[in-house]
Amino acid sequence: MESLFKKVMYTGVGLVSTTAEKVQEKVNELVEKGNLSEEEGKKVVNDFITDFDTKKDELETRVSKIINKVINSFDFPSRNEVTNLKTRIAELEAQLEPAKKTVTRKTTAKKATASIKKTATQVKKTATTAVKKTTATARKKVAAVKATAKKTTSTKS
Repeated sequence: MESLFKKVMYTGVGLVSTTAEKVQEKVNELVEKGNLSEEEGKKVVNDFITDFDTKKDELETRVSKIINKVINSFDFPSRNEVTNLKTRIAELEAQLEPAKKTVTRKTTAKKATASIKKTATQVKKTATTAVKKTTATARKKVAAVKATAKKTTSTKS
């Protein structure tokens, strides 16, 4: 924001400088035509430059006051406050680093435990299914053997 004010001020100085050149040219023309003496022309130009310097100083003072007023109204933190905050943040991050590692280890352990439980559940389901199938097959074979034994017993009788 301060650079904006500087640009405006420099633009003003440039305009006044250009104006001073124009005044000098006009005074020179008047001196050449004889409407003004050379001393009167120098006095007019010197008065203009003096007046300009005074006005420039007044303008710089006013702009500086306005800038300070605007900056103070926003309550910006000082450089020391910002530096202290950055230092404090770095310290807190350093304190959190071991906690992050612990959390990561705990998360990894939880994931491994969940994976093991899932695998155990799948194995249990597979085993249960296999046992059921084997039991069903065994029952069928036992029934077939009993049926064969009955036939054999009934034919012998």
